[in-house]
Amino acid sequence: MDVNVDPVDADRAHGALDGHHSNGRQPRSRRKTRLVRGALIFCVVAVGGLLAASLISVPYEAITPGSTLKVGTLITVPKAKRHYSPGSVSLVDVKLIHLTVIGRLVYGLNHDNEILPIDRVLGTESSSDYNEQGVIDMSLAQQAATFVSFRQLGYDVRVGLHGVVIYAIGQNSPAVGSTQSNSLRVGDLVLNIDDHAVTSTVALQQLIRQHAPGDLVSLQVRTLNTSRQRTVRITLGRFQTSRDVTQCQVVEEKTGGQATSGTACLGVDPMQMTTIADQPFAVNLSSEGIIGPSAGLAFTLGLIKSLDTGDLTNGLQIAASGTMSIDGVVGDVGGVKQKTIAVRQSGASVFFVPSIEYKLAKANAGAHLRVFGVKNIEEALRDLRSLGGRIVKVSQ
Repeated sequence: MDVNVDPVDADRAHGALDGHHSNGRQPRSRRKTRLVRGALIFCVVAVGGLLAASLISVPYEAITPGSTLKVGTLITVPKAKRHYSPGSVSLVDVKLIHLTVIGRLVYGLNHDNEILPIDRVLGTESSSDYNEQGVIDMSLAQQAATFVSFRQLGYDVRVGLHGVVIYAIGQNSPAVGSTQSNSLRVGDLVLNIDDHAVTSTVALQQLIRQHAPGDLVSLQVRTLNTSRQRTVRITLGRFQTSRDVTQCQVVEEKTGGQATSGTACLGVDPMQMTTIADQPFAVNLSSEGIIGPSAGLAFTLGLIKSLDTGDLTNGLQIAASGTMSIDGVVGDVGGVKQKTIAVRQSGASVFFVPSIEYKLAKANAGAHLRVFGVKNIEEALRDLRSLGGRIVKVSQ
């Protein structure tokens, strides 16, 4: 007669028939089943943990070596004005990676990377505002690079005022509204206030100071690098100081002609935009999605090389990182260690950095990359001449 028996019961029956007793020990097949089941559970938990660690965000950013890009491919000048010579000028960037739990561990194992708390990278800005500020910084860097390049080549150009862009907005300030019609955004170019043109940060301040806290003003703005305009209506706030910190605070809109004491404010950090007067011909500098101000020096050297009838780089592959101001001053940048590693890996032979960051770049340059620290464009051109480079000005 056939009998269906549970495997465990079968083991127990087998042991009894053989005249053996388990003495509390689990039968071998049962122990094996539990071991397999435990291993499976462990694997599931481990995989689940790794998946969670790869998805859970932590408040850290990794700065890693990026890549170099020849700025000559980003510069457009009239065909009759472009001159070709050996060598190249490259900008260099870094990669900024928001980390997960497991990413924090993995990227931290590579000493080429730098792990920073997110507030040290973004400050108090949101990610979108931080990126928009990077776009503004790049636009200003390109404008300064164009002006300085023309000046160094001997062209008589001047700087003109070209409006004011909103670079930052104070938290809980009057400029922060609940709808598009009563709020400003980082990257807004202010055209006028109550039909009065705004050409400079000074003009913006004067127009605001003509009002009292609680006054309603109308601003005509457009987003930088676009033509679409919109009207924003904002109730001006008042400067207030607490614990030695002065901020622009929201006040209620005035009604019935009531006077409100204090100094009126908008609650924004404005940035002066410029234009080039008497520019002899048009040039265009493309950013290819790269943001920030650190390509200013590279764009300046690259534009000079494109227009110069001499041989600025003497055939060398050079890279540069540094901000550029209208007066030719080179400012410091971030991620110099990672940028130097990227330049070294690219095969470039010369790297220009701000003087203040020379030691850090030199420490990561290796044996074959020459590093020059410069304070301004004149020092960069001097160093290039020491390497055999030559610049020919239009007046020569």
